[in-house]
Amino acid sequence: MKIVSWNCCWQKGGFTPQKQDKILALSPDILVVQECKKEDWERLGYTKKRGSWYGDGLEAAGDSKKNLGIGVFWKDPYSVQCMPEFDAKFRYVVPYCVTGGKKSFTLFAVWTKGEPVAHEQNLYKALKYYGPFKDNTIVIGDYNVGSCERKENRYDELKEKMRGVSLSNCAHDQEKEPTSIWNKEWYQNDYCFASEDLARNAKFEIIKDEVVQNLSDHYPISVEFNL
Repeated sequence: MKIVSWNCCWQKGGFTPQKQDKILALSPDILVVQECKKEDWERLGYTKKRGSWYGDGLEAAGDSKKNLGIGVFWKDPYSVQCMPEFDAKFRYVVPYCVTGGKKSFTLFAVWTKGEPVAHEQNLYKALKYYGPFKDNTIVIGDYNVGSCERKENRYDELKEKMRGVSLSNCAHDQEKEPTSIWNKEWYQNDYCFASEDLARNAKFEIIKDEVVQNLSDHYPISVEFNL
C-alpha cells in the first residue's frame, strides 16, 4: 500500500488539475494534500465515498487562505473515515480510521499550524493526547518542524518526541534531505513516522524533479507499507 503526501502550496494556485495529474501518476492508494482549497476538492469531483476535506476556517477573515485545509483521497478497496476522537484544537493533526485492506490502521493527516502554540508543539501535544501508539498507526504530512543544517536539534527533538509515543521514522533515520524551501533556504518539514510494526519495512521516497519544484515549495513524499 502506498501513501503519498504533498503540500501543494496555495500561493501557487492550490491543488490545480496539473498538480492532480502529476501526483496521481505516482498511483497512491491514499493521497494526503496540505493547503488544499475546499473549492479545489469540490471541483475535482470527489465524493465523501472517495475523499474527505477538513479545514477549520480560522485563517484571517476575508483572506484567500480561509478555505485552506487538508484533502484526503483514496481508492478502492480502502475506506477512510475521520475518527470521533478528533479534537480540532490541535491544528491540524487529523486522525482517520482506514479500513478495507488486509489490516485496518489509524492515519494522522498532518499540516501543523502555529496556533495556539508553536507548530511542532501542536504536533507533540496532539500525539501525546492521542497516544501512545502500540501498532497500526501512521503519521504523515507537513510537520512544519523546519529542520535544516543550522537546526538539526529540531530534528533530534522530533525523533525524541516521537519515540515517546512509540513512533519510528519511516525513512529509517538515514536521510535528512530537504523537502521544502522558504526564502531560498531548504528545510525538512515533510515526514512519515509510524508504529514499529509498519515503519520496519516501509519504503520512503522524496519525489524530486523540476516539474514538482515549479508546482510547489514542497516535494511530495511517498511511503510504501507492507500490509
